[in-house]
Amino acid sequence: MSRPDGERPDVVVAWLQNDYGQLGRPAEAIAHALVDEGLARRVAYVEPFRPGGAESVLNRSQLRGLDVYAGEGPVPVGQHEFAAMVIGTRKRETKGLAEPPAK
Repeated sequence: MSRPDGERPDVVVAWLQNDYGQLGRPAEAIAHALVDEGLARRVAYVEPFRPGGAESVLNRSQLRGLDVYAGEGPVPVGQHEFAAMVIGTRKRETKGLAEPPAK
């Protein structure tokens, strides 16, 4: 049962593996159900960083209304560093978690 935007929370689902879409993990099913059933206003699915280059890079893709964040490179560990990366990713996109959707 869908709720009005003002009553629906923003939800972050985190998973400990870098395999979104490959194995149908329960965390993916929960994240998609929150979107599909209108139980959350926005849902982000966050995977851990993969080893990579010298710089941390965070990528965002949208799948069926779900924002999937996956990064590579050194893990951002500074104060609010990961949040700043999410906001930076949002600035490159039109919709994301950093700002409410346009009405």
